Amino acid sequence: MHLKSDEEMLPFTQHDAHRNENAASDMFCPNAYLGRLLSLKQMDIDMASSQMIEILTNPSNVYKHASLRKQTRGHYARDDPTFAALLCAMIMLASTAYGVAFSVSFWRYMVLILHALLHLFGYGALVATLGWYLGNRFLLTRSTEQKIEWTFALDIHFNAFFPSFLVLYVVQFFLLPVLLLDTFLAAFLSNVLYAVALSTYWYVTFLGYTSMPFLQNTEFYLYPLFPVLGFCGIASLVGFNLTLYFMNWFLY
Repeated sequence: MHLKSDEEMLPFTQHDAHRNENAASDMFCPNAYLGRLLSLKQMDIDMASSQMIEILTNPSNVYKHASLRKQTRGHYARDDPTFAALLCAMIMLASTAYGVAFSVSFWRYMVLILHALLHLFGYGALVATLGWYLGNRFLLTRSTEQKIEWTFALDIHFNAFFPSFLVLYVVQFFLLPVLLLDTFLAAFLSNVLYAVALSTYWYVTFLGYTSMPFLQNTEFYLYPLFPVLGFCGIASLVGFNLTLYFMNWFLY
């Protein structure tokens, strides 16, 4: 299996390099990115799958590829929307598994899928916009003229979402017989699961923004960890089961 390398697409002339720099500005347009997401052309499933594995084993390496892409193509964000498309497919498959397991109606199944996709894209767009705005507003070094690309902020969300998806959609599914018990241990295990998933999300997010050398004080992106871990700890102490709560919310 041959994976495409960023080095294979080096600009050959100054004009090409300038054109690649101009292309970076286009990456800020959400409509353009979503338009590419709906196109099946030039999707590289092998590369996207490889990056998913790297996010689980060595997430920093994914952002090294992004830095190399900046040097060779003039932008950090992925050209290929396959990663997001694969996430969509996985979410729909996982939602189907939950729908079958709980014997939900067709309309409830559609609501379940819409909630999941809203989590991926709606929440993702909100978090990406906040990370993009706050980074460009407060975290740029004084000597730089560079800016965070909105679509790279969205890429960071997709990267961070994948391990969280595996924990909260896949691992949680197989542990449901235990997690849905009305016991303190079930509530504790459920809350630990959510704490792991959300901590992983913000850690991978932090790595993404740290990979841009023109940003400073990027530990700012780790701050959401504190209320997340605090809430999960309090929920465990009072026996509040997050899995049971969200299953009731989404499935009934």
